[in-house]
Amino acid sequence: MKKIIFCLYFFSLVYHSYGGNKADTGDHSPEVAKVGVLFVNISELDMSDNSFHADFYLWCRWKGTINPLKNIEFSNLEDEWSFSDTDLHDSAILLKDSFYYNSFHVRGKFTHNFKLHHYPFDKQEISIQLKNSIYTSDELVYSADSINTNFEPDITIPGWKIENLRCKSLQHKYSSNLGLPENKDNDSYNNVSFSLTLSRPVQYFFWKLLLPVFIVLLSSLGSTVIHPKYVDARIYAPIGALLTTVFLEQSYSSKLPDISYLILLDKIYLIVYIAILAGIFHAIYTANIVRDGSNISIKRAQRLDKIYLIILGGLLLVSPLIFLV
Repeated sequence: MKKIIFCLYFFSLVYHSYGGNKADTGDHSPEVAKVGVLFVNISELDMSDNSFHADFYLWCRWKGTINPLKNIEFSNLEDEWSFSDTDLHDSAILLKDSFYYNSFHVRGKFTHNFKLHHYPFDKQEISIQLKNSIYTSDELVYSADSINTNFEPDITIPGWKIENLRCKSLQHKYSSNLGLPENKDNDSYNNVSFSLTLSRPVQYFFWKLLLPVFIVLLSSLGSTVIHPKYVDARIYAPIGALLTTVFLEQSYSSKLPDISYLILLDKIYLIVYIAILAGIFHAIYTANIVRDGSNISIKRAQRLDKIYLIILGGLLLVSPLIFLV
């Protein structure tokens, strides 16, 4: 009888050591925090500084022992001196559905790397990025409150229009254990971002950028309608257009950050430069032809003017292919 009791006791220990504890150490679901944002204002969108100012309300609903707002960080916060977050409640509120709730009014300067390959037809996606580097994705997950997240309809951003609002949740793995041996290198942390997609009105391109350089290009081409014997006037017209084009290019490039690639507007100006320089060389060449002042030389110069205009017109027609490169 004692042997039977001993065997039962032994199997009971084995069960609790392997089978019983297995349920306790099994996978458990992480706590989920519902985070939402209401954009109140976007200002000082500065391409040269890769930054913008945002004014928004941030709220969070959660259930569990972890406070998801305690160690929350803004990944793309640039200037901590201009940052402020006003707690709208003295402490977290316990709702009727047993969820905790808290909200903040946040103002700050945030970074955004402007991608300007298609400037001025570019679209920018400025975002507010939240993260918690204390709790891994196995412990805490941020879920965007996409239903209630929104932006105020009266937000005005000079030179831009808001197309849509996107929310997305991301996983991030740090390339270091941050000096803590108990941190695993493959631990992932949950991030959430709220992004506004901005685009420029088409009128901005035509009236502010294209029209001035188009007028300058026409003034350069005007040298071909001047009689070939007026050599000085035919040369001065494209030279003046060249200087004006340089000033126009500097006026828009001063508003852009230092970049290592050609943007769409650069390619447009490159074509204008080629056309104007061709006009200068054409004026010099025809000036040499008409030095003797004969009618034959003048007629030859006028024929060359027509050929020059045809070639230049063809260049301008195929230039959209260059824009696609």
